Amino acid sequence: MIKEFCVAAFVALGLSASCARVIAQGESVSSTQVIDAGLCEVAKTPQVFDGKVLRLHAYLSRGFEDSTLHDASCPEEALTNMGNPNSWPTEIWADFADHADYWKVKGFAPLADDERLQQFRTLLLSRSRVHQMTAATMVGTFYAGTAIDIKGPATRFRGYGHMGCCSLFVISRIEAVDTHYSDDLNYSSENWSIGMPEGCYSEQMLGLPTNGTILSWQKDADDGRNDWRYDPRQTAENQLRMVRPGSRAAGRTELISPKKSKLKPPGDQPPTETLTEMSSTLNLKRYEWEESDRITRFVIVVSRPYWLAEIAASPDKVVWAPVGASVLQCVPPK
Repeated sequence: MIKEFCVAAFVALGLSASCARVIAQGESVSSTQVIDAGLCEVAKTPQVFDGKVLRLHAYLSRGFEDSTLHDASCPEEALTNMGNPNSWPTEIWADFADHADYWKVKGFAPLADDERLQQFRTLLLSRSRVHQMTAATMVGTFYAGTAIDIKGPATRFRGYGHMGCCSLFVISRIEAVDTHYSDDLNYSSENWSIGMPEGCYSEQMLGLPTNGTILSWQKDADDGRNDWRYDPRQTAENQLRMVRPGSRAAGRTELISPKKSKLKPPGDQPPTETLTEMSSTLNLKRYEWEESDRITRFVIVVSRPYWLAEIAASPDKVVWAPVGASVLQCVPPK
């Protein structure tokens, strides 16, 4: 039996449907009331959508310990500027209905195994291998989960996904697949880790601009102001000037083994006090600055984020923005 119910909050949120119903066991998703929803609203108010069948257009990020949904209209803040974790929007973990039994949820429709699903899975696999997301219009059932208590205070963790990180969206049908992506844009959801190069023993993460700030940079460039941000090197140089004098730490990583005394100097020896481009693609570049002491090394990673294309004139007019910044301590050559 299918239980009908209405939720007044749908009207307040301006959604296209005011009523929804729970899917009976084995029922096709095509025979249920589907609610057109935006991922941003679902993330902000997950309890409103709990148990509902939703139609979402979003990017799916698939990788190691990751299967999360993202939306260009509500970009996540940079990792080092996210503040109190309990104030973040709910992350949403996505799984296909044929693999959702692990989460022990009920009421979702079976997966429609058709040409669009196969197209999506094929593209998703190829793009995830190069750390790029894939977008599609998906229909599925949303489970808000419950905030987990850890020694008293409730956390943002919802019980689904990696380490209980997220709410859950069980995909039952793929309605459309986005197949065109610009090589000029970075469609990754990763918060870039600088990593620990050979011979380096300590990393201190440095401050990054918030996404709100980056959006203002894009608008300025569109209006002809500070158009130097279209240049990746100038963007990296500007970020380096900001973090070198008195960097704001956002975390520190130190190697325990091998000990510093047993480390050898890095094999690569870039010139000192020169910003050197160490790696490069059309949408992601890594720069390094080594101080004259050969111990301190600043690393700046800049990218052209996909979500800026929402307001830019074209993909090639998206500004470069810092997405990673760290200062490393390395063993100097003798």
